Amino acid sequence: MKEEDIAKTAFKTPTGLYEFLVMPFGLVNAPATFQRMVENLFGDLYWSGVLVYLDDILIHAATLERVFELLVEVLARLKDSGLRLRLSKCSFLPNQIEYLGHTITEGQIAPQSKKVEAIDALKAPSDVKGLRQVLGMAGYYRSFIPNYAAVTQPLTKLMRKTTAYEWKEEQQRAFRQIKEQLKQAALCNDYAAEELIIETDASDYAVAGILSCRKNGRDYPIEYMSKTLTEVEIRWPTREKEAYAIVVALQKFDVYIRGRKVTIYTDHKSLEWMFQAKKGKIARWATLLQEYDLTVIHKSGIEIAHVDALSRLAKDVATAEDRMTCMAVMTLTEEEDGLPRVTEWRQAYQEISTVERDRLKVREWQGMLTRGGRAYVPPQYVKRVIRHFHDRRVGTHAGVVRTYRRTQELFWWPRQMEDIRRYVGACLTCQRRRNGMERTQGL
Repeated sequence: MKEEDIAKTAFKTPTGLYEFLVMPFGLVNAPATFQRMVENLFGDLYWSGVLVYLDDILIHAATLERVFELLVEVLARLKDSGLRLRLSKCSFLPNQIEYLGHTITEGQIAPQSKKVEAIDALKAPSDVKGLRQVLGMAGYYRSFIPNYAAVTQPLTKLMRKTTAYEWKEEQQRAFRQIKEQLKQAALCNDYAAEELIIETDASDYAVAGILSCRKNGRDYPIEYMSKTLTEVEIRWPTREKEAYAIVVALQKFDVYIRGRKVTIYTDHKSLEWMFQAKKGKIARWATLLQEYDLTVIHKSGIEIAHVDALSRLAKDVATAEDRMTCMAVMTLTEEEDGLPRVTEWRQAYQEISTVERDRLKVREWQGMLTRGGRAYVPPQYVKRVIRHFHDRRVGTHAGVVRTYRRTQELFWWPRQMEDIRRYVGACLTCQRRRNGMERTQGL
């Protein structure tokens, strides 16, 4: 402790006042001050093989001779600074080490077993505070859990102030899944492998990627990445989403791949269109890609199904726009006689198979199916929806474009414009009202 700061640590006991002469645990600025001190002491060795976090010092090197060189240097600096080590807490040349909650062995890194056991022993939290603690512990190992954001979505939604805390089967299922994936979690730490591979994919609602190293013809995952798309990003064209998946992966894995040759496998055939952009986000993405030594290879979705699954796990995560649309449709169908009731919608949705849902690219919220913030209309209800927005009071027998604009505010179905054009063209009332006047031709 500095001489002028010693008095600030004084505390009272029955036997008198005492002051700390050295920095104790518990002071609010103690960790930051100590970390700053060790960084000043060993900072120039960080990229040479010495990692330090508070009082945890890790020395690593490719050769035994280099390890001893670094060890001598570290011990000398500790001695010169008046810092001491406890021999019982030191480990020299082990085959396996426990460091910052991880177990590190040759070629592999995994969550520390006692940490996994502690998480596995946790019971379902009874309130938001307990849930926050659970997610804090699990989130530390999110790099080991494929598509962590989508897996934990049923849990994180309970933390919203507008959501009542109610632990249901979907929360319990997510809770179990986190525990099971942590039990078998392990990643490759051979970052010096000759070949690094990134595989990316994009669905309508998320992007995902895997960084792997290839050894002896096999790929070993180093880290997983996945990101749920925002409501704006969901509306991007497919090729932009595929390109964005690469951008996010490069940013996430930058520390591993910068300055290295990397092969990227993607589900999109060509990215040449990106380099034709002169401004905007596409031009920025193209500039980012040029910073890396990349080889981009196309693979079909079947060939990268493991990545494809990560990106599509998020398809069931309803956005705020989806929820608002569903609530608006529920209200509308209860107030208007011409539209199917909520129970009819849900019954129709239940009859749609998983394969068909994937083909339509829809997702579910409270029994309703949506796509891009609009409710999906099953074929049997298409005419009733068009009739409501065209024939009834709200429609006033408007034209094709106006009727389409009114329906697409809340509803979506395949060939929507085509169906509306066919319906309006066959409307007898509209035909009778036509005055037969032709448009004046331009000069």
